Amino acid sequence: MIQAKKFVRIFDYMDVIGIDWRHVNDSLPVTRAAVEQMPAEQTLPAAYYFDLYKYVVTEMEKLNLPIPWAAGIGSRGFEMLAYSLIGCRTLGEALTRVEYFAPLMKTLLGYHMRFDLEKGLVKLHYCLELSDDKNVFAPAHWDRQPSFDSVTQASGLVTWSNFCGWLVGRTLDLIEVRIAGTHVSEAYASSQQELFQCPVTFDAEEAVVIFDADSLAYRLVHNNDSLSDFLNDAVYRMAIGSHKPASTSAAIKSLMAADFSAHGLPSFQSLAKCLHMSESSLRRRLLKEGTTYQVLKDTFRCDLAVQYLQNDELKVNDIAELLGFTEPSSFVRSFKSWMQLTPIAYRKQLMASN
Repeated sequence: MIQAKKFVRIFDYMDVIGIDWRHVNDSLPVTRAAVEQMPAEQTLPAAYYFDLYKYVVTEMEKLNLPIPWAAGIGSRGFEMLAYSLIGCRTLGEALTRVEYFAPLMKTLLGYHMRFDLEKGLVKLHYCLELSDDKNVFAPAHWDRQPSFDSVTQASGLVTWSNFCGWLVGRTLDLIEVRIAGTHVSEAYASSQQELFQCPVTFDAEEAVVIFDADSLAYRLVHNNDSLSDFLNDAVYRMAIGSHKPASTSAAIKSLMAADFSAHGLPSFQSLAKCLHMSESSLRRRLLKEGTTYQVLKDTFRCDLAVQYLQNDELKVNDIAELLGFTEPSSFVRSFKSWMQLTPIAYRKQLMASN
């Protein structure tokens, strides 16, 4: 749920940058006038805010305005950049490609990225390039003007920290965050320190996040399909103020999907190696996420089995072999434990429903 005052703020922002809010006002379940009459702390469904945010981003792109908030996530510019990275092998290769696209990022998103290596550390710089456009996004009379640089930089750094962590299937252990903006308040500083899980300094020369250089060797573990899910979910989580760590489970699912057709299900040992973890560390991460490799493997095979059973030309024995079961009877027992039906009974149920 999202507080009404945040809806009011985004409507005000639309006024500031000249976006006609009346169209989205007609499509939302609650009108602007109704929201403005609500108590500031009253809450509304986060999905409403998500739709409003997406509308603002789309309209800003039509006006050829860069997207300064949260590194532009939710925009087509950020989406295009993200898809250009997904084929990279390592985080280091991905960040090098981000640097290559700096001129394009500046035009579409209003910032660019670069990174330096110094004494075993990576310094990932977030460089705002709004120039005169800043007056459009934060005019002198707007109440957020004094904190514009700090909030924009912090939101950009947290977006990229989370995205980098998601790409490699593990949360980056940040050493320090520096923000080239004023100290907003003690409460805000405390919230940022909790968010980044490391010391946060304001009034720095540059906006930068610092982490261990060994992270550059981490392998990217996702694909186009999982990236699409991430981009949709990330915008929603940003809207509700949630910044949960990168999921190792999601990384494993992507690795299984990528390798299955050619090599079958990967072993636990090979997964740990791909994720640059010891087997014990990987096991602990999965337990922390409330799952195990066996559960992920069963879920993956169950989903594939359901998909295969929709193909009338595939026999149960064929499906068992495709899923890597040595005996069809083992597949039947497993499927029954997953779906409470045998494969044949499930297929009959599918046919009856069509």
